[in-house]
Amino acid sequence: ASEVLINLPQFDPARHTYEALLSTGDIGILQDVTLSRKIQAYYANAIEVRNLYGTIKLNHEELMKTMHQSGLSVGGDVLDDLVAVAAADSTFAALLRSHFAYSGFQIRAMTNARRLAEELVVAIKEEKN
Repeated sequence: ASEVLINLPQFDPARHTYEALLSTGDIGILQDVTLSRKIQAYYANAIEVRNLYGTIKLNHEELMKTMHQSGLSVGGDVLDDLVAVAAADSTFAALLRSHFAYSGFQIRAMTNARRLAEELVVAIKEEKN
């Protein structure tokens, strides 16, 4: 269970070309407005995911600190140990609940990122044909 707690997936797509198109004003070279909007939606979502990651990371760091203060390690603890500490430490229990909630937010954000990426791939392939 503690191994699941220390997992902190990160999503950070490369933005170099997109940023260059924006900063030079060349985003307008894309003839297909729908494709341009899909690209913008994808990267807007990426910013939201990155911002969410920052919040999750702060909660995660506090959770790890509290685990260590409670005598738990980042690996090897059994679920019974985690449950016992959560029952005795309301701060740890709250951090666990927050971690669980943030995990749900992250799953939804990543699912949306995948959907946007798949739509973008289809649109790019259509543009090429």
